[in-house]
Amino acid sequence: VEALSQINITEFEKCLFKAMFLFMYYSLARVSEVTLTSTSQHTLTLDNISGVRGQGGNVTSIVVRFDSYKHSHNSMPSSITILTQPGNPLCPVNSLLKYLSLRGT
Repeated sequence: VEALSQINITEFEKCLFKAMFLFMYYSLARVSEVTLTSTSQHTLTLDNISGVRGQGGNVTSIVVRFDSYKHSHNSMPSSITILTQPGNPLCPVNSLLKYLSLRGT
């Protein structure tokens, strides 16, 4: 992630890649689950990600729902919760929220 500052891409792209890398690491996602391929049968969408808000209204975690994945043959969806890490510049939740705010809906 720190190497992103050394390559010649836009700030938006840096934000995108940081969010992708941290999301993939903390959610244990495969590249094919976060990028479109010719056989995108397991690709996550924004519908698979939901924010959980705490008492103050801030997002305290995200829940990622894997409806299908490489070894999910006829099984139930699986979910993983990723907690915020206040003060950590490599917080996957804050990185994803920052990207989504720049991207818009």
